[in-house]
Amino acid sequence: MKYLKYPHEYCTYCYSKINVPTEYFCIKCGKIASDKNTGFNVDYRGLPLCTCGNGAMIIRCTTDRCRNSNNIIPPERTAIVLIAGMANSGKSTFLLDVVSSQSNLTNVLVSPKSHSLIEWRKKSLDIMKNGGDLDSTVPENDNFSSVVSMKVQGRKDELCLSLTDRPGEETQDLNKMLGLNYVFCADYIILLIDLLNIPGIKDELKSKGVEVRDETDDEPNINAIENIINAVDNKRGKYGRKIPFMVGISKWDYVEQADLCPPGFSIGCNGSDLSSVLGVNRKFDSKKWKSNTKAIRNFLVTHNEAEVVNKLEDYFKDVSYFAFSSYGSVPKGTSSPIHSPRHIMDPFYRILHDKRMI
Repeated sequence: MKYLKYPHEYCTYCYSKINVPTEYFCIKCGKIASDKNTGFNVDYRGLPLCTCGNGAMIIRCTTDRCRNSNNIIPPERTAIVLIAGMANSGKSTFLLDVVSSQSNLTNVLVSPKSHSLIEWRKKSLDIMKNGGDLDSTVPENDNFSSVVSMKVQGRKDELCLSLTDRPGEETQDLNKMLGLNYVFCADYIILLIDLLNIPGIKDELKSKGVEVRDETDDEPNINAIENIINAVDNKRGKYGRKIPFMVGISKWDYVEQADLCPPGFSIGCNGSDLSSVLGVNRKFDSKKWKSNTKAIRNFLVTHNEAEVVNKLEDYFKDVSYFAFSSYGSVPKGTSSPIHSPRHIMDPFYRILHDKRMI
């Protein structure tokens, strides 16, 4: 009996290379099935059914730390998504917004695949509901990820995404990036740029009467770009150029509050949403994605970040841009606004479209 072939070369949790042939393990009795041991029936996915009656066996990573954490590798189609960005660029909040998104608003059901991610989501949402800010991601030696399932409403198939939220210090330090194994295997890269770290934007916002919290380190964004390119080139060579690269500008609510949006572009923080990439039939609108990309690209070029744009587009063959807001409105004074994310899911609509799911 031919078993399901694991759809990715690397573990979705720790990014270790999956042994070939893949081994399947029964968590109840401990039996193992592999391409050399094919005496088991299979379920509709091709997973071997254990003879003890416990149902489908699981794929489990053979790396000790990952295995001992009981990380069950999902058998569904999988994509590994590197979420990069400097300190204070909003990576943790972005990830939280994705894993807690509401399917009635996004048309996509997002389901965490581990108890630890469910617990982190609950704890973090409680912090934000009480007006607090999420703590910065703590650097660790291992590179464990957040694995979620995404399922489009009205479809049976699903896509598993391994989302990596790593400390901004790693993006800012090439030597640290070179030591991270997820650079080996990313299928997509999402780089988050803090709007307030764009040169000159704070003064422009203040001139428009918009209050700005001065919280960023002001390290040039080009440093992050160069480190990512050098790390990808070092780890992946010429194949790294083919990785789709998406740049997200966070805190876009400031732009809309100051009326600085490109003509015809708005994500609905301060007026109508003119930039939804889902059409009336809830299908991905490629033309709108491209026009949004053009608008944000031009915004970066005209706001002193032409070097960032040119550097990215000289290396990567597929670069696109989007804008989002984790809160949906500008903070007032020292208090945080109501948590109402805008356009958080845009890059994932693009990924689901690539996989012909939307």
